[in-house]
Amino acid sequence: MPIRILSLLLILMAAAVAGGQDSQSAISSTRLSDSVLVVDGPNFERHCVAVSTGEGVVVIESLFSTDAADEARRLIESTFSEPVRAVINTHCHPDHSFGNTAFADVPIIAQSGYQARMQMVIEGWSGILTQQIDSLTAQLAETAEGSQDAASLHDALEQSRQTLDFLHNSYVLPSVYVDAGMTLTFGGKEIQVLFFGPGHTDHDLVVWVPSEKLLVMGDLLFGAGYFPYTDESLGGSTANWVATLDRLLQTCAEAEHVVPGHGKVGGLELIRAERQVFQDLLDAAAEARSRGLTLEQALEEVWLEQYRSYAWYDFRHDENLTAAWHALEELEGQTR
Repeated sequence: MPIRILSLLLILMAAAVAGGQDSQSAISSTRLSDSVLVVDGPNFERHCVAVSTGEGVVVIESLFSTDAADEARRLIESTFSEPVRAVINTHCHPDHSFGNTAFADVPIIAQSGYQARMQMVIEGWSGILTQQIDSLTAQLAETAEGSQDAASLHDALEQSRQTLDFLHNSYVLPSVYVDAGMTLTFGGKEIQVLFFGPGHTDHDLVVWVPSEKLLVMGDLLFGAGYFPYTDESLGGSTANWVATLDRLLQTCAEAEHVVPGHGKVGGLELIRAERQVFQDLLDAAAEARSRGLTLEQALEEVWLEQYRSYAWYDFRHDENLTAAWHALEELEGQTR
């Protein structure tokens, strides 16, 4: 994961651990049906989806903090008068899984690649946090005691220490790992946990509930106004991501409620729109390659202006174009 993105996530993560993100007052919810509740955390429209079965609730995603997840669980269990029976993590990114601590007493399900990738994330973030703690400590030593600057540095230092401690001592990993997916059945309701291979990461799960016409996609789908990105550092693949979107449009063609990892809930039009984003990205990369540009030259010259207003477009430009470049290389290799 590029350092600039990692740094942004570290800021958000530190605030979440310290209680500054996903607070109670920021929780909201939407009832999609008698059996489906979508709980929203603040910042980037992330979701926790609850499916009632009559014999307990299955929760997909756990939000970005323990406080948010605790509040979400209370809301879910009071809404349905049923206990949570299982949680599904679609992938290991912290904004989808840091709330696992609120569900440590129930099975938490993830794809088998999750654990190793999360360990990579923890090691990478721990190194940066340690450097940050050292830097803040040095700055604090040179700052006038009792000043506003000293107070700000002290707060940042405490947040960093709390975050590092959370990563090593409090983060809750999934307890059930699946390779090719699984089907959960509670109260006669089928909840299909699907795996199609690498996409946003190499361990993305999708959840399909046929009786509810509900499709929960995690970060395999970024909603309207959000630019998707392929996390190649965690094994993501743009080529297979596009293939997965095509498969989902066929296998889940009856979906009426499609929940993205970020953005507003919609229908299959969200998948088609993201498919177009990737096609435009691949076409731009292909055109640059046809002109004989190197990847480094393309990173300077190729911009998809129609998406510049999308959240995260600019700071994900380099990794997205690089991933598209690699996808074309992968596809070319398959045709030789």
